[in-house]
Amino acid sequence: MSYWNFIGASAGATGKGYHMFGNSGGTKLQDTDEYDSAIDVWTSKTNGPSPARERLAPVNLLSAIYCTFGKSSVRLVDNDKYVVDTWTSMTNATGNRESPGAAAPGNGKLYAYTGLA
Repeated sequence: MSYWNFIGASAGATGKGYHMFGNSGGTKLQDTDEYDSAIDVWTSKTNGPSPARERLAPVNLLSAIYCTFGKSSVRLVDNDKYVVDTWTSMTNATGNRESPGAAAPGNGKLYAYTGLA
């Protein structure tokens, strides 16, 4: 994996880590990769939905990873859900932002905040 700068990553509820989207050498990515620390192996998974993006907010919520906002050629409102090897587009977020923070405090809700508007 040759990722650098503006990487999106989150830990999944499966006990494995996931790397999603990002930027490599100036090219925005749709990659999804799974890391299994028990055997120290990275595995490519189903690519994320279009457009390729960076500067997003990934968060683990209710056994899924949600990737919200980000930047492609423009700032995005996308909200996409990942459950091992399956992506589902969800209702778009309000406002368009890049580099936001995000949290899921345990109440079944995702909060994305600040970022560049």
